[in-house]
Amino acid sequence: MLQKDDGRTETLVATFLKIAGMPLIAWVLGRFIFGLEGQHLLASVIMAALPTAQNVFLFASPYGRGMTVARDVILCTTLLSVGALLVVAWLVH
Repeated sequence: MLQKDDGRTETLVATFLKIAGMPLIAWVLGRFIFGLEGQHLLASVIMAALPTAQNVFLFASPYGRGMTVARDVILCTTLLSVGALLVVAWLVH
């Protein structure tokens, strides 16, 4: 995992965007564009903070492209999503 010259930069960028970027975008859109509050806002931000789905790897496999990055992003976001979900719940609720 995260070996040099094996998509480490792409993995770290994708992990950061999934763990921090997507919940932030969901919060901004939910709060200021859609006017969500309370449980509805919390639910939308929590959904955005969930880890990357396994189907990303399933889409990369048949073409043999990005399999290492997909695998590493799935692992990293799964491990980091626990902390991200706790932070989201603390900040939004």
